[in-house]
Amino acid sequence: MNISDEIIKTALLGTAKYQPTLQAGLTALHSKIVAAQQDKEDTFLRYAAAALLYEECGQEPLEMLESIDECPAETQPSMFPKTAEALKVALADKDDVITDYILLHAMARKQVAPPALAPMLLNRALEKKAMRQSLLQLSGATGRWLMELNPAWKPLEGKAVEADEDWETANHETRKQLLANLRSSNPAEAIPLLEAAFPHENASNREEFLGLLATGLSQTDVPFLEALRSDKSKKVKETAMGLLQQVRGARIQEMFLEFVRRAFVVKEERYMVFSKRKVLEIDRSAAPQPAFFDCLVTKVSSQKGVSDELYWLAQAVEYVHPDDWMPALGFAPDDLLAKIAAIDEGGVLIQHLLRAAVRYSHHALALAFLAANTGAQIALLRIVSHEQGLPFHDHAMDANIESYIDLLTETGYRTIRTALAIKVLHSLQAAPYRINQPIYRKLALHLPSEVQSTLEAYASESGHENYQVRYFATQASEMLHVLSLKENLKF
Repeated sequence: MNISDEIIKTALLGTAKYQPTLQAGLTALHSKIVAAQQDKEDTFLRYAAAALLYEECGQEPLEMLESIDECPAETQPSMFPKTAEALKVALADKDDVITDYILLHAMARKQVAPPALAPMLLNRALEKKAMRQSLLQLSGATGRWLMELNPAWKPLEGKAVEADEDWETANHETRKQLLANLRSSNPAEAIPLLEAAFPHENASNREEFLGLLATGLSQTDVPFLEALRSDKSKKVKETAMGLLQQVRGARIQEMFLEFVRRAFVVKEERYMVFSKRKVLEIDRSAAPQPAFFDCLVTKVSSQKGVSDELYWLAQAVEYVHPDDWMPALGFAPDDLLAKIAAIDEGGVLIQHLLRAAVRYSHHALALAFLAANTGAQIALLRIVSHEQGLPFHDHAMDANIESYIDLLTETGYRTIRTALAIKVLHSLQAAPYRINQPIYRKLALHLPSEVQSTLEAYASESGHENYQVRYFATQASEMLHVLSLKENLKF
């Protein structure tokens, strides 16, 4: 603990309970202060003044009997000076919005920060786990060199996972990063590693590893996941079962699919005397196999007015890929939704089919659900293209403006169209407290320069009598500042 921390601790606890630890070099001075003391408080105040002055005088450099290797030369290009200066300010202010923006663009161009910024980047990497990988990479060769020299940065060593990182010697956090990378590139190669590691891992670690298998999930994973159904940990067993339910073509999903196909029945009925039309019905005598209820399926309906039989079907529908049963019914997605709604109980079938559409990113169903305005607009808009989703943006904006802005700002800082940006600003101005200041600043990084006059008009109302108008004027002013900063950055 340094001198300042010792003084603060003593001030907080009181001299009766705690006395500061003496610093090396101040022992003799402290003895003289004690000899002339009036009371403990007098001694503390005199010592605090002397200690702080002593700290200001600096320290004698450590004597080293060994040489230090020179910092290796940087092989990657450095970012532009103006951008580096903006990054320095952002790091000093702990401004994660601007820092993240600069990180993303610099990393995309494989740029590094100037060597002088490496200490600030390393210090921030200690504090911000979510940004650690990018901060360490941006620190470049200088950052890696400094980590070896300063004990304070030692915990960062090995945090920037390289492609050739050794699984056997890696710690748990690094293993998770390695596993996530592997599931994105070569999913099948992850299973042998986990098979060897699981007998030596605790239940919490096993559960965390399993959560990463959702990426690249396939039938190759089934034997490993089936074996975990007998795991000692209930959470591990449930996580494994949840993954098995999602494997297309696996035994469990085939059992669900067989039930869904038997339960949905298409019949013809006479329509307007001379015509016939297809109608959808549910065969309530089509009971699932007994093993169905060993797969995390709720046997008794928890929803009022929903029968057990329909609730079983709804749960199966959620996990079966829509393309494995919908085509056989012969209905277009929008027509199918209407026919299911007509025989549904409490909307439970529709809601579980909606989850299936999101789970499997089913494009045709997503468009049908968006048109029907049944909810989950943000998740559905992520499935369709930006152009296809535009007619449904108003509903999404009104439902949850914060989630909607997340949708607009999650694709690599793509600039929002001017008309849509102005519409978002108008919506926020009507109820500005729905999002916080960091989200306003993040939004500003996605705004086109054409909205500057709109923001200036809002910012000019800083003296308005309405507190909400004044608050939004403050945010508009800050967005103008961020927009200006963005225009001056160069990568």
